Amino acid sequence: MAPPTWSTAEQLEWLKARVGAYLAAQKSGDQIEFFVGLDEAWFKLWPEEGPAGVPGRESGVALTPDQKKILADALEGRRRASLPLLPLGDASLQIRSWFRNHTRLQRESGVVAAKKADPGSLAAALWQDQTRHRNPQIVEIYQKLYPERVNEGLEVAGFKAKHARDLEFISLDDETPAEEIKVQLKAQASARLSARRAVSRSLLAEEEDEVKRELEEELNKIKRLKLEGKMDEKLTPESAQRSLDQLQGIVDRFHQILREKTGWVGFTMVGGPTPNAGGALSMQVFSSGLTPAGHTFKQVHPDWKGAVSLNFTEFLRRCFTRSERDAMALPEPDELDDLLSMSDDDKEEAPSLPPKPIAPKRKSAPKKKTSAVAPAVPPAKTPTSSASIPLPPVTSISNASPESQTVHRSNTIAAPPCAPASESAETLTFDSSATHASFWNSFDWNTYDGVMDTGETARCFAA
Repeated sequence: MAPPTWSTAEQLEWLKARVGAYLAAQKSGDQIEFFVGLDEAWFKLWPEEGPAGVPGRESGVALTPDQKKILADALEGRRRASLPLLPLGDASLQIRSWFRNHTRLQRESGVVAAKKADPGSLAAALWQDQTRHRNPQIVEIYQKLYPERVNEGLEVAGFKAKHARDLEFISLDDETPAEEIKVQLKAQASARLSARRAVSRSLLAEEEDEVKRELEEELNKIKRLKLEGKMDEKLTPESAQRSLDQLQGIVDRFHQILREKTGWVGFTMVGGPTPNAGGALSMQVFSSGLTPAGHTFKQVHPDWKGAVSLNFTEFLRRCFTRSERDAMALPEPDELDDLLSMSDDDKEEAPSLPPKPIAPKRKSAPKKKTSAVAPAVPPAKTPTSSASIPLPPVTSISNASPESQTVHRSNTIAAPPCAPASESAETLTFDSSATHASFWNSFDWNTYDGVMDTGETARCFAA
């Protein structure tokens, strides 16, 4: 049987509504300021008995105007002294314990997920980024390099004497619960850190330019060393493909949580070299939310291909050079060596393209001239003829759960519009799983860079 709660249902809802603000205050180191405002709001709603004799919230006695004034003065005194914890009664201690206990799992969930995920995976990296230390601030570097100046400033400002007086408020008798003493000491430590930060900022503002330049150089040094440490974790085609295999689940989950917690819908477009497609540029589109007619953002966009897809494709080309794409290609499987082998005499350079790609036209292939060199890519066969390239079965990617309304289009790729005139254009639907990676390797990636969109768009650009 669970122990009785110390708060009412109304108070519990009030506290839950402020969890987000507490986590933000923790991240920025402003817990003292957070609890000052919280205490004021709490005790105005639910006053409790204090040294001034104000009736408690459980007494059922309404406060007189004089008692309300006493309470307001006491709250103002706590705010000015920045000592919200020590003079308060049990409710203040319970509030602090409640916030610690009810946010502990939220703070640790990222660490737990990172430990369970494969090292180097996308999921692990997402969580680990939240647990890594930020770069120090200039004032923190100043405290480290000039501690004697900071300590002298604290003494001149009277904070050391104030700290000694504050310790007298903490009861150390046998009747005081150990947890209460621990909470009070922790609050005192937070108050000292806030005071130290305030004094350090004041001293730093009065320092000479030479000292400030020294601090900037130290900060840049820390950033450079941190960056060099990150660069040691070299990205490989294998690790990139493992992370890309996790991409759909992660983005799906993000859109689902966004919809559940905010009611919002979203649209995400990502792209880059695809290792199991020979380093070819690929892009994936994720969206959540449907119109009353059941349409996605992509379907209702008046010019999706021209305004969005092609522009993003061109952006990818500018982001990744040909050498960068080639470097991200996975080695070809041994069983495809015979299929993909071609002598240098059989290869030709890809024709030049206009700046903007044009859609492929379906027309019969012209007759080859006897002097023409064999095309770099084997001609695509009609569905009724035997294909020279083994094609995977026609398939589609099923949608996510109806609740999340996350929509994924079946992966399609058209015959490259930049292909020689002797080739016919044929739209092929393929299974995007790793078991059909051989389909992508059947293209001559040394001549063409296929840019594919999992939302029915395909373009091909010369290198």
